[in-house]
Order: sequence, then structure tokens, then C-alpha cells
Amino acid sequence: MGGEATGQVSEATFEINLAQRVIERFRLSPPVDIRMVAERYARVEYHALPFRIDGVCLDLKRVGKRPTIIINVYQPQRRKRFTLAHELGHVLIPWHRGTLYDDFSTLDADTQFDRREMEGEANRFASELLMPSPWIPTILQSSENFGAAVSFVQENADVSVIAGAIRLIGLAKPNHLFAYCDADGVVLNAGRSAGTIANTPAWNEQLSPDYLSRNAADHGEIPAGSSCLYWWRLANAVQMSPMEEPREWREILNDILDDLQHLYSDRRHVQQSINGVIGATNSWMRGNSPEGLLAALIQRFDGKSVEGGIFSELARHPNFRDFLVQRVGALRS
Repeated sequence: MGGEATGQVSEATFEINLAQRVIERFRLSPPVDIRMVAERYARVEYHALPFRIDGVCLDLKRVGKRPTIIINVYQPQRRKRFTLAHELGHVLIPWHRGTLYDDFSTLDADTQFDRREMEGEANRFASELLMPSPWIPTILQSSENFGAAVSFVQENADVSVIAGAIRLIGLAKPNHLFAYCDADGVVLNAGRSAGTIANTPAWNEQLSPDYLSRNAADHGEIPAGSSCLYWWRLANAVQMSPMEEPREWREILNDILDDLQHLYSDRRHVQQSINGVIGATNSWMRGNSPEGLLAALIQRFDGKSVEGGIFSELARHPNFRDFLVQRVGALRS
């Protein structure tokens, strides 16, 4: 049931330890010969399946029965590799039993929850098996940027761009994000590294053309067929540039709200919302430098642009950076 990974964990869970034992047993290194490994534990077949089903596992943990893994022959080659590793996870994780496939429509709520838990475990097993944890930090450190690291993993582990991005984002430094979009720019998957303040782009919604890019320290894109992976590295700190702006932050904000009044109906509510974002971010960043707080606030307001209304234009206003600088100065003084 596989497909691509949809998340990551930072601690060694059972399924990750299990994948590491398989790596040690067969002395594996990227690109892993996943077909060879899977055939040690199960019968592997390739058949035409309904397009939304990547793979199926039959006869899991049934006495006297050798498990069978069926992979959808219509999927791209690299996706089939990840699916095969995912299905192998179902075969080896002790509590995954019976027949598993990824159509949840006929299941009750409790069963759906249990199955999604198992899917996550199989995804983590597959990610660790194809892209081992000791291998990833070296790639992140030696690559020019996050996009270069994803491309390296894609080629050298023989995985899809989205599988590589998900694996890397779990171990990347703070302030990295990605969004994987279809041909229409709709977000199919998105993630951020631990410690990142900015929100990830909203799934199943159109990605704004300049989302996070205006203030990013670095950003880029990786075409993947008709889809595309966008990535960003946001600044850890932004210089509190000296300004000739003599006004204090309240006056600057009032002028900004005057300019954008066509985007809201309740000025008091807007002021409370802006102050709420600043207050929450300041609490989160307490103890950081003014430059660190300024960077965090820029991230937060850039991310809120997807909410529409005044937030769609607030961070783009020419005086908004001056407002934030003055506001940070007042908070830190």
C-alpha cells in the first residue's frame, strides 16, 4: 500500500530499528537492491491494479503461507521501489497481519485509525531502508543547499523527489520547508524541519507564486515530470537595519491599516490579530536576539499570507518591515 512517505520521526522507533537490522544483515547501501531483499521474505509480483492502489500484501503472518507482495505495474519505477520497501515493512513488522491494501472507504473509524498507524510505520521502515539515517547528515552537510541534497538522494538512492524531500526534511536544520505541487500548482505534500517557525503551505490548496520566496535566504525548485518540488531556506536572523523612520510602531501600523482598509471590516479585530501573532512569536523566541525575533516575525507573517484578507497584503506593504523593526526594538528594550 505504499506510495510515498508522508512524514518522519526524529527518534528510533521499532520499525526504524527493524530496517537498520535488515541493512546490517544484508550489508546494504544506497541504492538498495530492494527486489533482492523483498524476495528473501515474500513472493513479489507485478500486476495492473486500480491506479490509486500502489501495492497489496497478502497472507501476512498466516501459518504455512508465504506472504505475497503485489506492486502496481503502472506506477513510475522509483515509486515502485518505495512501494516495495513499504510492503516489505508490512511483511516484517510483527503486528501487521492479514491482507493490507490502501482503500479505507469501507472501514469504520477505529479501523481506519489503526490502518493509518500501520501505514506510517511501513513508510518509516521504507525510508530508513532506502535512505539510511547515518547517510543523510553527511549529504545535508556537503550539499550546496537543500535542493542539491534532494537531487543527490534522488539519484543515489534511486527514489522519487518527494520521498527524498520528506526524508531530508526530518533531519535538516531549522528553517527549511518544501512543497510538492501538481501541474496546476496545488500542494500535494509539504513539510518543514524541526524548529521552523513558518507554517508549511496548506495541502490541497494552490501555492502562491511568491510564497516565502521574497524574504527567503535561499530557495529553488526541482521539476518532477508534471509535478514540481519547491523548497525554501529561511534566515535565522535579519539585521535590524538603521532607519530614518522617526515614527514609533503604533503610528506606522495605523498608516498601514489605513492603506489596507479595503481588505478588512473590523480594525480592532485586525490589530488584535497582528498583536497576537507578535506576542506569540515573541514568547516562542524569548531569549533570542532582536535579529532572531525579527526573522521569526517575518516568517510568521509571510506564512499567514495564505489566510486571505488583510494578511494577503500586510507583509507586502512597503512600510511593514519598518513596523516590525520598531516593534522588535520596543519589545527588546
